[in-house]
Amino acid sequence: MKSNLRVLKMSMLAAIFTSAFNPAAYAQTDTTEADAMTPKLSAENNVDDNAITAKVKGELMRNAITNGLDVQVETSQGQVILSGTVNSEIQLQSAEQIAASVAGVKKVVNKLERKG
Repeated sequence: MKSNLRVLKMSMLAAIFTSAFNPAAYAQTDTTEADAMTPKLSAENNVDDNAITAKVKGELMRNAITNGLDVQVETSQGQVILSGTVNSEIQLQSAEQIAASVAGVKKVVNKLERKG
């Protein structure tokens, strides 16, 4: 049940972002084929990045060590940036490992800081 809900949420998120960026592709006039493809690829990258961010956040919430932490997640072209504060080195390392394990993540930049 949770898996079905997660798939539904991700599908809806992808549809929203795809429709949000789609009008830009049609607004162009007098372009070459390569130019016409640029907005579509950019929109696809944004959808992928948003999906990766959502997956990383979800995995961090599901993990007993990282659940409830003050961790922000940003993704750009498959590179995940973790920032915020954690209480221990194990939480810091776990967050990085969890992010790296998500499909589509090319690199993790860990900017997490330990309290104290």
